[in-house]
Amino acid sequence: MTEERKSSGHGGLYFIVGILVAAVAVLGFLYANGNFGGDKDINLKIEAPKADK
Repeated sequence: MTEERKSSGHGGLYFIVGILVAAVAVLGFLYANGNFGGDKDINLKIEAPKADK
């Protein structure tokens, strides 16, 4: 006897999840305005607290 294979039918679900992942990636890029690290000038000055005597 031959076994009958049945399709799982999850192709539509995979398609929808793929579209959602792509949409999140595009929105993340737009939210960051293309500034992913890079040449930002950050001046940081840390001073130790004064000790009480």
